[in-house]
Amino acid sequence: HLLDTKQLSILRNITWTITNLFNGVDDKYWTQTLSILPKYSQLIHLSDEGILKDVCWSLSSISTKDRIQKIIDVDSKFCSRLIALLGHESPTVQHAALITIGNIITGDDEQTQLLIDHQLLPNLYPLLGHPIKSIVKDCCFTVSNIVASNRFQIQSIIDSGILFLLLHLLQVSSLEIKVEATWALANALCNGSDEQIRFIVDQNCVEPMAALLPCFDMPTVEAVLSGFENILSLDASQSDEERRFEDEETIDEINPDDTNQNHNQNQ
Repeated sequence: HLLDTKQLSILRNITWTITNLFNGVDDKYWTQTLSILPKYSQLIHLSDEGILKDVCWSLSSISTKDRIQKIIDVDSKFCSRLIALLGHESPTVQHAALITIGNIITGDDEQTQLLIDHQLLPNLYPLLGHPIKSIVKDCCFTVSNIVASNRFQIQSIIDSGILFLLLHLLQVSSLEIKVEATWALANALCNGSDEQIRFIVDQNCVEPMAALLPCFDMPTVEAVLSGFENILSLDASQSDEERRFEDEETIDEINPDDTNQNHNQNQ
């Protein structure tokens, strides 16, 4: 229902206060914090920009790994509403919702999959082209954590088209965004299946990632090199029979008539 000006003002003050209280809340106060969440989380279903922003930021503050499931369980519609806010007209609301989602993604695979099942990826996709750099950067960070989980979720990223946007960002974005996009690609190379790694390499990711190595800090360099090592290991793991078969296929593609000519000559 519609709230009058006085009610909105009170709720804005409440959410602002709780945002400050939730910021770095100590474990010894977690029981009290949890007790107010059922009612407090309902505010995420309102339409006021200020309230939405503060509710999302406050929830992001308490979304640590050991608390994520408790927060998810408070409201059955919490995840779907949070994802819907990624498309909000206000960038401040979008960013606050994105940060909260990013924290949830740091949980376990089931929690990540829950967000994917609620259509997270189609809602993340447009944010990778957002005019605000910090939103694009945090979106890449979220994708990076998704592909650090399991191969099924890596495939979801590939199928969504997000992988191609990451490759595009390597070419056109600022260095801080390139770093996050590189982390996402490196994580995918480190955790993907043989088929997924081959697919990513076929999208010409190696050259732009390698070209950026002098610009990166050591942890990023190490992540990229680990991804490249996986690529090399993939080639090394091929059996002689597989390589011979691929060589024969290549020869046939270059000169497909050779087989028929040789056959006719032997007749």
